[in-house]
Amino acid sequence: MTNSFLERVRLVRFPPFIAFTLVIAYGFLAALIIQKQYEIKWTYLESLYFTFISILTVGFGDYRPHSENMFPVLILVICGVIFTTMCMDIVGRMYLKEIHYLGRKLQSNNPFYMIREAKAKKRRVAMANLLAQLAKGMIFAHRNFTEMQRKISLRKFSRHRRTSHILPDGTFMFARLPPDPPHECQIVSTSAYSVRLAWAPAFSSSDVKVTYNIRYRQKYEEFEEGEDKNSKIRELKGIQNFAVEIMSLQSCSLYEFRITAVSKYGESKPVILVQYTEPQLSPQHILATKLSPNSIELSWEPPYKRANDLKNYVVYWTDNSEARLSEWQKMNVYGRRVVFTELKYDWFYLFCATACFNNGERSPLSRALFAKTDKIEFNTKCVGHSRTIEIMEEIARKEEEREASETTPLLKRRGCTSFAI
Repeated sequence: MTNSFLERVRLVRFPPFIAFTLVIAYGFLAALIIQKQYEIKWTYLESLYFTFISILTVGFGDYRPHSENMFPVLILVICGVIFTTMCMDIVGRMYLKEIHYLGRKLQSNNPFYMIREAKAKKRRVAMANLLAQLAKGMIFAHRNFTEMQRKISLRKFSRHRRTSHILPDGTFMFARLPPDPPHECQIVSTSAYSVRLAWAPAFSSSDVKVTYNIRYRQKYEEFEEGEDKNSKIRELKGIQNFAVEIMSLQSCSLYEFRITAVSKYGESKPVILVQYTEPQLSPQHILATKLSPNSIELSWEPPYKRANDLKNYVVYWTDNSEARLSEWQKMNVYGRRVVFTELKYDWFYLFCATACFNNGERSPLSRALFAKTDKIEFNTKCVGHSRTIEIMEEIARKEEEREASETTPLLKRRGCTSFAI
């Protein structure tokens, strides 16, 4: 009995236009009835305004029935509640879903999201078609459909099928993913109570605002029993530049810095830097600046303590990172900067400095700076340039081609001879 009843049930789509037309007609008719039956004499426009405000706010409780107009008011209230609830259900089912979908589309700007959504849409459509075919085969297996009838049913199904929401070609949307971590994070310089950090911007969409957060704490700090370790972590939020100086640190302490990029889609993975702060008597914020491919300028600031008792500075440098400090070269400097010229091209150098006071005492060494000179580049197109460079480059190129040929053995073999075939 239940199966026969379900087979006779058909889904009928009620057009929204007819529902809205009935509501408007109800409004005009109700305004006319209110004008005739209401105890306060209103004009038709006033009654029409009152009726439509009641429809939009579902405020039918404002009608006050009396013994003279009991049935007209009852009919108006019942019909109004029926029409308004019907229209609210239609709007909620047929339009709000599309409006929310359009809003999500407009807020997204990532091509990866579009590609992922397109692939997921294709998979869902293919799976839906497969399940529909299987369901048809299971439901209508007892019927003998001809090939023509199957084609007609497929055409009807495709005609009423909902269109896809895939974006057109040339339109890209970025996935709603957190930005990449900032690049080239480095410690620029340090002092006894501050550290200067710098980094390159993180990769993200051009229309997504990216800020940076820095969390820092002492690397090895004693905690009392029951004290939370995260309570000692300090944080700087919403940094829009690519460099920052962190103040109010402790001297001669090891600090850990975590730099992250933040957007409206989340926070990136942190980039961790570890650095000691300088002693109070050492030169502060020592910095190496490259002036030319083989010249470097070393600059610094005076120490925090005994700055008026300074005599001079001693700068140490070396081109051998494994050498002891006694083997480094040194020079006395009576200012706050010194320029090293005629250095080796494409080579690493180490620099550090110490302060000397009038009583003969010296401060601890500053942190060692690691700097590299540029590689020399010859311009073979200069007028009057010797052809020696061109000849040497041609010889080197031929040697590389000969070494890369198939007749040359890759490894040196002892007691064997190679033959070219």
